[in-house]
Amino acid sequence: MCSSDLVVLLMEALGVESSQEGGAKPDSDDKKQGASDALVAVPGTQGVFAEGEYAVEEAVGTSAPDSTLRLVNLRVGRLQATVLEERFAVQTPLVRIHAPVGSVYSVRVVLDATTQVRVEKGLVEIQSIAGSGGSLWLQEGEERTFAAGKDW
Repeated sequence: MCSSDLVVLLMEALGVESSQEGGAKPDSDDKKQGASDALVAVPGTQGVFAEGEYAVEEAVGTSAPDSTLRLVNLRVGRLQATVLEERFAVQTPLVRIHAPVGSVYSVRVVLDATTQVRVEKGLVEIQSIAGSGGSLWLQEGEERTFAAGKDW
């Protein structure tokens, strides 16, 4: 038995079918139309899809002490957000990301906490959680990688 036969058997055992492009896609009803094959809808949010280790929680906003926001805490993995509510943010081990309604962006976090943010539409504000405590804005088409111990 060759390695490709083993891959096929493993994919069948996991309930994964091969896509026409040669990749694999999960056999799941949880996916929303238009989302990437590997991303699933994040419970308790609208327009947010993720894979990896994350949690959704209510947090105190930075604009006013009495404002709360829905926070997706992405520890490792990737996420795509279409911002549909004003009080929404994504937090990684290094940064917190806010964006106006209508913005579309993606976030990827790897094991060492390195965080990559790419803006597809609109703009996002990225605030440092550790280190300088500063913030910066990215606009449509821009991408930035943030690593622990590195200055912005």
